Amino acid sequence: MLDTRPGENGTKLVNLAQFDRAVGDVGDAIKEGAAEARAEIEGAEAPASPALRDHQARAAQYTADLKFLDLEERLGRLVPVSEVKSAGAKLGEIVVRVIERLPTFAEAVSAAAIKDGAQGARGTLKEIARQLRTEIAEAMGVIVAEAEPSSIEPNRD
Repeated sequence: MLDTRPGENGTKLVNLAQFDRAVGDVGDAIKEGAAEARAEIEGAEAPASPALRDHQARAAQYTADLKFLDLEERLGRLVPVSEVKSAGAKLGEIVVRVIERLPTFAEAVSAAAIKDGAQGARGTLKEIARQLRTEIAEAMGVIVAEAEPSSIEPNRD
């Protein structure tokens, strides 16, 4: 059902979005039907079909999407996958290096366990975890600070 309201000179105004939804495709079915009828009467070829209209709409959307991506890239919100992979590899190496240092804390954990039991070991492990998180966060900050702007240059045709 379409919402209508009275217009000037006895016309009815229709909500355009509701009309497009009712028609099924964005376009004016009445004008398309009238053009096809005229073409049949005149014996000429039919004008642009709904398929052509749909193709043109897709092409326009594609162009708009490309412009959106270009803008996002210029604003620094998009980066090449290769740069993300490289940064991920660096971060992975840092995390592995920090984790491989865990055995060096064995004596501290053992001493805490002997002195205060499981509760002492838990407290020491929490402190070690805090220290490792801080080291990882600092290393990530260094990598982010070293990051260079994207080197992609948009095509100029």
